[in-house]
Amino acid sequence: MSAFQVAQPILLVVLATGCDRGGRADQPKVVVPDGRPRLSLIGDLVSSPFLARCDAVPARGGLIGHLIDESFGKDRGEAVWGARSFGSGGSSGTRERYNISRDYGGTLIFRKDGAERPVSAEDADQILRALQAALEREMQESGVRVLEAKQTENGKLLSGFRLEYEDPGMPAAGSLEASIALPTGVQGGERMAGLRVVLNETARFDRPAGGH
Repeated sequence: MSAFQVAQPILLVVLATGCDRGGRADQPKVVVPDGRPRLSLIGDLVSSPFLARCDAVPARGGLIGHLIDESFGKDRGEAVWGARSFGSGGSSGTRERYNISRDYGGTLIFRKDGAERPVSAEDADQILRALQAALEREMQESGVRVLEAKQTENGKLLSGFRLEYEDPGMPAAGSLEASIALPTGVQGGERMAGLRVVLNETARFDRPAGGH
């Protein structure tokens, strides 16, 4: 049977609600079919090298969690999280099509010199621009191609972005969306900003080149 002949479809569902990406005992096997590491998913399907790169960083949240922390910079003080996901989500599919979804979002406020510092629109703009630039760099260095980069703006300030990518010559393609919702009040959870970072990737045998 060739690599692109499909046997009887087998449904496989794996829910990854643990949170910690990097060094997990239940991580998929890493394969190197063309010199770039990828995650073995089901049958002959493999992930993009970007997804494997995300998991290769031995920290909570893997590479994406690390890039989120870096995007905050040092001048804003400490990021205090009300809640945070480190790659929770799920994966499901067959030998013909396999989907992976991961959530790296949460709610946060900064604290500096003992005082809380809510996230401003200017903060959100700078954080998102830094995060987008870092993600695009890591995608390109992993070997995937960024197909499209879309930004959402509030006036002249960035409030979100979406990156779409593909693994040239292989069956995986995906997207990563990030946005920041500003605080709506000064008490309780309303004083915290909402950070949304979601990665979705699909591997399928019939994926056309240049799209997903």
